[in-house]
Amino acid sequence: MSSSMFQNAHHFVSNAGTFVSAQSYHVHNPVDIGLGDAFQELRKNISEGAMHNSDERCDPPMCHPETRKAVQEDIFSWITHGQAEPQPKKILWMSGPAGCGKTAIAGTIAEECEARGLLAGSFFCSSFSWSHERRSKQFVIPTLAYQLIQNDRTGELRGNILSWVEGDPTIFRKRLKDQSRVLLLYPSQTFHNRTPPGSIQQIFIIDGLDEIESSSSRLLDRQGGIRENEGDQVEILFALLQAILHPAFPFRVLIASRPERGIREFFAEQQVKKLTLEVFLDDKYNPDDDIELFLRSKFADIRRRYRLPSSWPADDVIKALVFKASGQFIYATTIVRFLEGGANTPHEQLNYILSLPSAKVTTENPFATLDSLYVHILNSSPNPSLAAEWILSLRMMAEHNNFSSFYCRRLLEHSPGEADHILGNLSSLIYTPTSDDEPYQLYHRSLLEFLHDPRRGRMAFPDISDPPLILYQSFIFVLKNQMPAVPPPHPELGDLSPYLTSNVDFWVLMAVKDYISDRRLDVNTDLASCDATWWASTMMREAEFDQRAISSIANIFSYVHWLCVRSRPKSARCVPACEKWRRGILGACRVNGWTIPTKGDYEKEKSLEVGEYHDFRHCGRDRFGDVIESMKEGIGSPVHAVRRTLEGSRPLISPHFAKRLSPPRHALHRITTVSNNRTCMSSTGVIPTDGVSKSALPVDASNPQGSWIGRRP
Repeated sequence: MSSSMFQNAHHFVSNAGTFVSAQSYHVHNPVDIGLGDAFQELRKNISEGAMHNSDERCDPPMCHPETRKAVQEDIFSWITHGQAEPQPKKILWMSGPAGCGKTAIAGTIAEECEARGLLAGSFFCSSFSWSHERRSKQFVIPTLAYQLIQNDRTGELRGNILSWVEGDPTIFRKRLKDQSRVLLLYPSQTFHNRTPPGSIQQIFIIDGLDEIESSSSRLLDRQGGIRENEGDQVEILFALLQAILHPAFPFRVLIASRPERGIREFFAEQQVKKLTLEVFLDDKYNPDDDIELFLRSKFADIRRRYRLPSSWPADDVIKALVFKASGQFIYATTIVRFLEGGANTPHEQLNYILSLPSAKVTTENPFATLDSLYVHILNSSPNPSLAAEWILSLRMMAEHNNFSSFYCRRLLEHSPGEADHILGNLSSLIYTPTSDDEPYQLYHRSLLEFLHDPRRGRMAFPDISDPPLILYQSFIFVLKNQMPAVPPPHPELGDLSPYLTSNVDFWVLMAVKDYISDRRLDVNTDLASCDATWWASTMMREAEFDQRAISSIANIFSYVHWLCVRSRPKSARCVPACEKWRRGILGACRVNGWTIPTKGDYEKEKSLEVGEYHDFRHCGRDRFGDVIESMKEGIGSPVHAVRRTLEGSRPLISPHFAKRLSPPRHALHRITTVSNNRTCMSSTGVIPTDGVSKSALPVDASNPQGSWIGRRP
């Protein structure tokens, strides 16, 4: 095997003979959860929104009829006849620049494959979806396995896959190469043995692989985040490659992505090149002809709808638009949305587009014409810079949670109706929902890239703050006033309190991570002026109904200390904001009857020398754990931080081992006895001692169920 990437890789085994066969693989002492429970466990770990036919993709980009036929024919030739070649290619990598139509092609292929019975499963990644599962590596393999057991042609794999899940229910918290073996490779062996060689033509489709993001990448600087993301993307590729290299694996894989560095280097390795058919969407596939066909069809629809003459628009106008598109389908689709949803008639909207000054496409900026279009559309807003900040704010909020449009408006508006006023003319860039329960959605991530790039959007709109100042001002206003600037019009119908209390940690995190370096702001003073005790007590009351509020308490305790780490030497006292929030949280714990560790408990636990809690950190959905564990030790209080949240799992451990357990840095947990009399570690930081009533129990060193683990690292 040659060169760099494979030399230090641990994600796959390239020698097929070294794979362990399913028949010889034994599970010792499996947890008997039953196949029905195994199915539910599998279902909990999939991304429904990433499937090609999901409701989240209710209006996905698709190839217009009669367009992109050449590339589709090449792909279908590989699907239907590729295995008959002397050296079959088991992977097809379709790549191309932003906006060239990769997702539309992948979506069309998926629909056609499903109709022909050729689709084994699909995963459509999205970095700007409100569903974080669509950008997390942890959901890719389980989602593909889930679709196999729902597939008419591979349904007999159901028992195999669920039996493996039954034997190892923790597989969803393990490495992707282990998931690939247990959920895809091993179950396929029996299926492979009963089918003639080469008779299975089904494929997996993974679109937008470059949009997979590490759970910690958004906590790092730009380059660090890119490296983390590349690592997750390549890990997915290695996990799939491990299965593909085994002769018992009957499926092939179509990958669609931009040619980003990590992915490009993976496919450049000699061993992978032998298995891969590369399809690059360049001028070879005549994108100009397809764009012209698409525009003519859409213009015909607009003519019929608005009763425009058959001569509209003139042929030279269409040719000019095709030229400006420069092979980017996103340019053409954005123009169509602009004509259909603008404030003026389609004829007037088109004249605006044609009057834009010509933008020269260069190697430095191949998106010049697209940029010119984005600038023009944003300028149709009464306040373009504010509109851009709204878009960036909505994006940052979507990274954290599936916030409804109602919540976003209530948080960001500084006067009633501001959202509709600012975003009303931008329907070609962002979907504005008609229902309060739906989230805002961007149509294409190229808009975000435009706004973030200092040579593109930031040059056109120099007043844009990135990260957006409007978001900071909004959540600081809420933290100081315990309510948004524009309260709900009918509080009894739209109470914001659950949203407010369960997302306070998100605001504090952004304040200390994204805004601390903004010299225009004084984050420490702003946070120190908030009533921390009120927020902690309110979150504790809300915790009776919403467990997310418990996670917020734990996270805030850690996040506020970042201010000290970033702004003060280790020997100095904690900054006022840190001291105020930590004292407020600890005080609220006492007042509300929640047991907190004492200095004596802390000293007793210091002597324990064994174990490391992060060995149990198998949840995989932890967004902040690695960063918090690597923080410097704080000295502002007897307990330096609350442990970070682990959303989802509560790992069971014995009382004996619990007593000896050594946690990571910045960890405050307690061991509590749950209703089934098993000892359970809290997965969300500070919790009531009985899990329900919050009645305090005495902290007794001889009672491991009631002891706090707080040894200094």
